[in-house]
Amino acid sequence: MVLQITGTTGQKWTPTLVDGTQADFRVRVYQLSTDGSSTKTYLYSNHPDDPLVKPETETDKMVDRLVASSEPHYITLSALNADNVDDEVGLAISYDRSWSTDGSQLLLINGLTNNLKWAGSEIAEVIVIKQTEAPIGENESTND
Repeated sequence: MVLQITGTTGQKWTPTLVDGTQADFRVRVYQLSTDGSSTKTYLYSNHPDDPLVKPETETDKMVDRLVASSEPHYITLSALNADNVDDEVGLAISYDRSWSTDGSQLLLINGLTNNLKWAGSEIAEVIVIKQTEAPIGENESTND
């Protein structure tokens, strides 16, 4: 999934699981290098000890690294529990409006033409994803 949030400039955001747990799914966000290579820089994971996400400093918060920019962000969602095959999970984007103190909101994610809701979703802010493949085991690759 490719996501490009270009405004409001400096807007911080976070991928959010809906009807899914950290134990069952791993969410990662990365950007490609701007030098023309396909090098991935992982910026976020919902697993704090994810080996692919390297904070720039000891106090660097992963969530503070997801900021609206002209460069696209790539979101991957990996299943971690084989028992959940055929289950559905929702993926949404949470953000705190920098101009308001109303708390977190869900970003409206454009769905299909003439229908703001994604197929299988009850609300326009959530993309519903059905688990269909075997999850990554402990001895398999951790790359998305």
